[in-house]
Amino acid sequence: MHKNEERVAILLGGASKVGYATARLFIERGLRLAVIARDAGAVKVTDAVRGLGEGVAHYPMNFGSVAGLRDAVEGVAQRFGRIDILVNCVSDEVRSSLADTTESMWHDCMDAEIKAPFFTMQACAEHMRRTGGGRIVNLLSAVAVVADGCHALYATAKGALSAMTREWAVDLCNDNIQCNSVLPGSSPDKTASVIVFLALCAPAYLTAAQIAADDGNTAFWDDFNA
Repeated sequence: MHKNEERVAILLGGASKVGYATARLFIERGLRLAVIARDAGAVKVTDAVRGLGEGVAHYPMNFGSVAGLRDAVEGVAQRFGRIDILVNCVSDEVRSSLADTTESMWHDCMDAEIKAPFFTMQACAEHMRRTGGGRIVNLLSAVAVVADGCHALYATAKGALSAMTREWAVDLCNDNIQCNSVLPGSSPDKTASVIVFLALCAPAYLTAAQIAADDGNTAFWDDFNA
């Protein structure tokens, strides 16, 4: 594994609370970082962490544009020379029942939670192969594994992301690209520490794993949901 100062990480959806906490930990560890987030979110996170170190770039983005996402990834590769890590921190939570979900809500959620991660990963994988491998971490949600009756659309998206992570892990294992996912807890800092572990420190055999950073809340869903 390369030294931290040689590695480049992309945060997709870095404007979330977990995204910001992850960005801060990456910068503190000397990584170069690119934040791809919607509209002003990318600028906000980049400005917040810029004081912690050099080598931070931002790319405001429409998550529904595959061409835009690919251009952003190419921009990162041209600026920093490589891409080693992709963390998908998009957390576009939508509370809705089945009856309340509209087509517009569907497209917005799926663009952010499924389309953007899928095609960003597709673009990043090409660069990871060229440098001998990489690591991908996807942020899930408790509703990806347990139901609460309030997230018909969001749970569908996060469940699909969980399945995508496993498929990527199998598809990319021969390229030395690890793919794992994290179930977040109530503390962004604790969740970010698990993300950073998977991105920087996890052993090479750890892939297709789903790790809960939630103090056991999904194991005791009745208590968590009370």
